[in-house]
Amino acid sequence: MSTRAIASSSLVLGSALLVLVPARAHAKATFVLNNTDEPGVGFNDSTPASPVGGNNGTTVGQQRLNAFKYALELWGKAIDSAVPIVVDASFPTFDCATGVTLLGQARPAGIEYSSTGFEIPGLEFNVLYPEALADRLAGEDLNPGEADIVAEFNGSVPECFPGTQWYYGFDGQSGTDFDLASTVLHEIGHGLGFTYLPDPVTGQLFWQNLPDPFTRRLLDTGTGKHFDAMTTNERLAAVSDIRHVVWDGTYVTQAASSYLATGGPNITVSPKPAGFFGALLEVNYGPRLPAGAISGPLVTGNPADGCANLASLSGSIVLLTEGNCSEMNMSHYADMAGAKAVILEGEDEITPPKYSVEYQEKYLNYFSYGIPTVQVSKTEGEVLRAAVIGFAAQSDASVVKALKALAVIKTGRPAKGQK
Repeated sequence: MSTRAIASSSLVLGSALLVLVPARAHAKATFVLNNTDEPGVGFNDSTPASPVGGNNGTTVGQQRLNAFKYALELWGKAIDSAVPIVVDASFPTFDCATGVTLLGQARPAGIEYSSTGFEIPGLEFNVLYPEALADRLAGEDLNPGEADIVAEFNGSVPECFPGTQWYYGFDGQSGTDFDLASTVLHEIGHGLGFTYLPDPVTGQLFWQNLPDPFTRRLLDTGTGKHFDAMTTNERLAAVSDIRHVVWDGTYVTQAASSYLATGGPNITVSPKPAGFFGALLEVNYGPRLPAGAISGPLVTGNPADGCANLASLSGSIVLLTEGNCSEMNMSHYADMAGAKAVILEGEDEITPPKYSVEYQEKYLNYFSYGIPTVQVSKTEGEVLRAAVIGFAAQSDASVVKALKALAVIKTGRPAKGQK
């Protein structure tokens, strides 16, 4: 069958929620790995290496191949397709001087669609399908001899992230290094189509204003609309209010109540300042929010950035702004001054912040903390700073309990409803 493929080199590879639903007994897909590296580099690196974490390769290149194949085998057990899924993969040298350095990236090699006069059996009309999914639904390879996924992983990790390297074991014991198998597992999800195609600046759908399966299952609970049914302005508004964006797929919706509780971390302030929403993020150091309310007068720090010994904060919740020290320093000083909790004013103006404060594991024990630390956006922090000195702050107890359940899932302890 002659087909048309839309080149996907400009796909926006946003981070995606990757959910592996328990596979049916007959679920099986075959992945074919094409090594596209030059001789002596990447998968072809002949540097000797000792077996680690179940990976018995004896060179760096072989261990990379083994870790990559291990991740593909996990995907092969989770999804089903009668058509082999071909992955072109390499380990190029990434630029470390841009301010944002990637560990890896993957994308569909192309996109297929069916339309009047050019029908592809199995594909709904005027919907953009990533190559691997299109092949699976059509039951045949729509572009024989061409890759379905293109994947690149950082071949210069020690140079970009001094003191770290790739970990090639299969046991998850990467410590402070970067786990290649889990990174590949995540990125191949993008290559299979778990990615956000609309333009993040204009809100326009990817090509000829046509939707894709992923976009059609993004739901804004605030408006009750799926992303493919929105205007460009509605999509832009939805992605800036991420607490209202959910995945509306059948299997995830059915399974969600067994693993997740509703809501996210939140703080209310009385009296409530105009324009304050109270959406929070937690940091990855210090204790989590407890499964109950934290309440107390909300005050600003003295000094405001918390980068020195603070005036007494006994029984208070303290708001600290960005300073010339680490966030861990700020939380430590607040704890020493007697605060009950710390609210950090972030740099991000989006509410809640897109990125939480996170430190590598090897730094987490530099200080001790007996109080939790949360983060608000710069916009929310400015509202608080201007209006709430001396107000009483009360965290939402039910929401805090929900966050605790999420933390249990992340750390591998029994999830809700499990033993």
